[in-house]
Amino acid sequence: MTGPLVVSVPLPPLPGARTVAARVLASMHGRTVLWEDARAPAGADGPGRTWVLLDIPPSEVPTVFRRPLRFVSVRCRPDSPWSPAVPVSGAGLLHAGRFARLEERVSALEATVAAADLRAALGEQRDGIDDHEQRLRALEGHEALSRLEQRARDLARRLDRLDGDEGRLVRLEDELEDLVGPDGDVVDFEARLSTLERGAGPSCPPDGQDPGRS
Repeated sequence: MTGPLVVSVPLPPLPGARTVAARVLASMHGRTVLWEDARAPAGADGPGRTWVLLDIPPSEVPTVFRRPLRFVSVRCRPDSPWSPAVPVSGAGLLHAGRFARLEERVSALEATVAAADLRAALGEQRDGIDDHEQRLRALEGHEALSRLEQRARDLARRLDRLDGDEGRLVRLEDELEDLVGPDGDVVDFEARLSTLERGAGPSCPPDGQDPGRS
């Protein structure tokens, strides 16, 4: 629902009357007036009834209809009593206000996008990416980098030869394993020599004695 609210109230229309005093009340029997118009447009709405147009400003709608259901009462003359209050729903006005604010936000975003010219911004980013790619290609084709890459490959091949099945590292490992005893400790060479001497037979003769004489 957009535009003013039209409410039908149980009030016999006065001949020639084009306006009435109208109030929006917080409750049916209460006296709290949320909004009023001393000259609300009105007209005949059948026997014993009058239609009234409530042109509530959009800025006041959220306050007046903080609760969607309110009540309307009118009178034709200042000295006449107010009509019985009739219920009126402001849900339509609330939704219309939300849609209007949403449309304003969308229009503002569209204007911002048009002003920023995103196509130009995307084109600049694409040019920047192309420039970075050209710089990377220049670095990748640089002679110093090529030499460094070749040296790295040569070192890798040399390490592979050292670490091969018959390489120097393997031979060193084998020799170290020969030096390790049965308990996992390095063998004492002096103890090994003593063991060999004891197993070799009689000890050597004293100095100056002929080994052939007894």
